[in-house]
Amino acid sequence: MSIRDLRTFLAIANAGSFVAAARSVYRTQSAVTAQMQALEQQLNLTLFDRSTRPPTLTDEGRDFVPKTTNVVAEYDKLFSEPQNEHLRGNLRLGVVPSVITGLTPRVLVILRDRYPRLHVELAMGLSAELVDRVRRNLLDVALVSDPLEKGFSLQWSPFLREPMVLVAPIDAPSLPVQDLLEKYPFIRYTRHAWVGQLIERQLKQQKLQVRYSVKWWQPALWFPG
Repeated sequence: MSIRDLRTFLAIANAGSFVAAARSVYRTQSAVTAQMQALEQQLNLTLFDRSTRPPTLTDEGRDFVPKTTNVVAEYDKLFSEPQNEHLRGNLRLGVVPSVITGLTPRVLVILRDRYPRLHVELAMGLSAELVDRVRRNLLDVALVSDPLEKGFSLQWSPFLREPMVLVAPIDAPSLPVQDLLEKYPFIRYTRHAWVGQLIERQLKQQKLQVRYSVKWWQPALWFPG
């Protein structure tokens, strides 16, 4: 359970639906659904009645709202204490391309608001490259994909879990995953990226045959001059 899970739960309770809550926390509806299912399993509680559309809070869910509200409020209070204003200097932050346009801007806004005297230097690269730069003290921290093997003398702090999904053309017929992979060209991540290696491993474990067409390497960033 993380503070993010609790914030998402409160967003659903306040918005009245998973769809509206997903927009407010900048996640997909499927990601929010998976997040709440995991939270219910961890708490051993049934927070939502899914027999209704949209799902509604159960009695356990309604009882959990004030408790969650207090926890989130105390957490926010912890990070809003005056001593945080004394954090200053340069923070060298590395990020992978997949979070440069979604998560990273929100992180930068939070850092700016909480630590106005902190200057962030942003660098982008693949996970392995960023981890190597952290090890060589060229970066202070990096947002990377979870490696298949953590054979590094570094501190790892999981903060976000996202499901992997197969995206097909809008006019694609309703077929099993294997048939879709055989019918359409497969756009994959480069094997140099950890997420690419994870996808390759899953394909082999599931014995899925794909028809490679395009290899995704790394997007370019353009800034106005």
